[in-house]
Amino acid sequence: MTEKVPLAQRLNSNIFVNLFHQLGIEFWMVALFPFYIGYVVSSEQLIPDGRGILAGIIVGPWMAAFTFLFNDYYDVEDDRINPRKAKYSMIYKRELKPEMILKISIIVGLTGLALSFVISETMFALTLGIYLLSVMYSHRSIRLKARGGLDLLTNMIGLGLLCPLAGWSIHRPILEFPVFYLLSIFFVLGALYAPTTVADYDADKANNVNTLAVKFGKKNAIWIGEILLIIGMAILFFEGVFEDGPWTRDYLYVTWPFLVSQPFVYMWFLRESNLINIYLGIICVNAIQAIGVMVFLLLYVGAV
Repeated sequence: MTEKVPLAQRLNSNIFVNLFHQLGIEFWMVALFPFYIGYVVSSEQLIPDGRGILAGIIVGPWMAAFTFLFNDYYDVEDDRINPRKAKYSMIYKRELKPEMILKISIIVGLTGLALSFVISETMFALTLGIYLLSVMYSHRSIRLKARGGLDLLTNMIGLGLLCPLAGWSIHRPILEFPVFYLLSIFFVLGALYAPTTVADYDADKANNVNTLAVKFGKKNAIWIGEILLIIGMAILFFEGVFEDGPWTRDYLYVTWPFLVSQPFVYMWFLRESNLINIYLGIICVNAIQAIGVMVFLLLYVGAV
């Protein structure tokens, strides 16, 4: 029988921290940033309008909450030996039951779909696609998370294709999205996902969860990420030099240091596959990307 914990003890100072981690707060910007890029390139405005803000909430916090809660329910047994998950999990702290986590995830998912339909049918279809990928990633009958390589591809499609297309769709048809620019986002998001499988390597291997890192090894997972990042940066260079897309030659002259430095920073930190290096590497590469992209966007909309 589960031991009951007094309410006063459960409502401690860390409950809100645990709640935000349970809702995947660290994942919000990972989805929002490609969405925002698609929105700005499409609308040529830095500040989203009302539809853009609502769509950002759906693609960012709402989608992350659904994805993380749904995943936590199906990974409840595996996560017991994962220190990174158990530290903040409201399930193991007995603040929420697994069944309640599942119910909340379903409510969040249905609400997000309903709100997306208010924006447009295209937004509804893209949101549905993102949610279906989340279900396929975690549900035990499919569980792409445990199929090394497919876990990577799932995130590349969801974050690297559907999220920027969602931002773009607010003002323009998705078929008009510049192909090479979309491909660069697709590969870069894969590069950022690959080392996260290394962070959970020990727990996943103990639970026989055949992620990218477990299937190919930690070092190979890092190298796969490095190759994807190089491809993503090379596509931007190609577009800047040869294609008439958003990332033109004029923008390339200003932003090239941010493109060139990323693969070197990636490997400098991730040459050792420990947790601290992985987090520092991802944070530093993300920071360089964010600065470079924001410089590009400011130039693109004529703000500087």
